[in-house]
Amino acid sequence: AGGRPLDQLPQLDRALADAVAAGAGDRDRLGAHGGREPPVDDVTRVFLAHLEARHAAAPGAAMQRLSGGFATPWGEVLALVVTARIAAGSGDWVLVSRTCKQARERLAAQGGGGEPGRYLGAFVDVLDGIANHGAVALLNDPTYLVDAFEALSRALPAARAVGASDLGEDAGAWLAVVARDAGKQGGTRFAPLVLGAQALMPAGASAARASVPWYDEPRLFPRAGRRGDG
Repeated sequence: AGGRPLDQLPQLDRALADAVAAGAGDRDRLGAHGGREPPVDDVTRVFLAHLEARHAAAPGAAMQRLSGGFATPWGEVLALVVTARIAAGSGDWVLVSRTCKQARERLAAQGGGGEPGRYLGAFVDVLDGIANHGAVALLNDPTYLVDAFEALSRALPAARAVGASDLGEDAGAWLAVVARDAGKQGGTRFAPLVLGAQALMPAGASAARASVPWYDEPRLFPRAGRRGDG
């Protein structure tokens, strides 16, 4: 139950070792903790939850790890982003949208968080756009397409501004979904939404390519990606 696919265990083991080496600190700090491992820092804790959710098919364990408070504002932001992505994987669109809103508020409170924060803001907007699209069917309310468009229209230029071309393509694909589904509503009520989405869509954007993306792991957890460099 909630097990780890056998073919992914070596990858998980390597990633866990990376996380501990990158985030848990130097061995010489053990004396300050009575000979025990020092407490795992916020970023490492979130990284371990990410590994459980993405690479070990254990979202329940990941959500449990993410429960409770965090010592740093940045750790809290990362936890919210990973939580939102896990919730998106199960189609819990209400939780996704609520968590995305909280992540945006935390980022704003930190002054945006620099380029990493701008990337996270773009990713959160893509997820929120997807969540609002999901709410159309969940709540039988096509007006959520407007909220989806607003979130995606923020995400697309923000992704481009930080060089996140893959995320920009995801935003474009979901704008194509919004244009398609708004066009199905009939009448003229959603015609401006169709035109707006089509105007923003990058060349080649296709609703057929829309999927729920994962964030770019090195952007969230750069220390793990640098282990062994040089």
